[in-house]
Amino acid sequence: PINSFNGSHHSGTTPFHHAAFFGHLDICQHILDYLGNISPANKHGDTPLHDAASNGHFEVFKLIFENMDEKNPKNKGDTTPFHNAAWHGYLDICEFIVREINDESILNDQSSTGTPLCLAASEGHFEVCKFIIDRVDDKNLARLEDGETPLHEAVSRGRIDICELIWDHIDEKNPANTAGKTPLHYAAEGGEYEIFE
Repeated sequence: PINSFNGSHHSGTTPFHHAAFFGHLDICQHILDYLGNISPANKHGDTPLHDAASNGHFEVFKLIFENMDEKNPKNKGDTTPFHNAAWHGYLDICEFIVREINDESILNDQSSTGTPLCLAASEGHFEVCKFIIDRVDDKNLARLEDGETPLHEAVSRGRIDICELIWDHIDEKNPANTAGKTPLHYAAEGGEYEIFE
């Protein structure tokens, strides 16, 4: 029966999640042909859109996106497909989401893991960082709870190219987090001489 066609196992993950995660366009299309607009969430609240974005399957992402009412859903940690695409460095998916949703407020979205810019900075995705920085007013968006900024993230991971990119676009050059630690503290701790200098 159709109602068991996209059944889930104990984690709430469905065949649609698996097809999106591994980039199987034909299977995703088949599921959509049978079930239409369906966006199942697993126990963490992740949907097939989250999975396609995390793994850079652009054509799969586009197919699912175009068939869903909710284009950038949040999981239980308030993480969206845009966060995932930024975190994993998939510029094409980031550009597509911003263009198609036509709402640049998603660039500032806070999740439990930070803003898209924090996530891209921490993982060293320069082009994604540049794409976001060119479109947001606040270049040093703070993370939730700990007050960490994209500059903290870039420094703590030794990403000098991203540090320079952010540095050139911010007024507050050495912001403190809620514990009072600044990027300069992180550079000193990590022995990042070039960044410290």
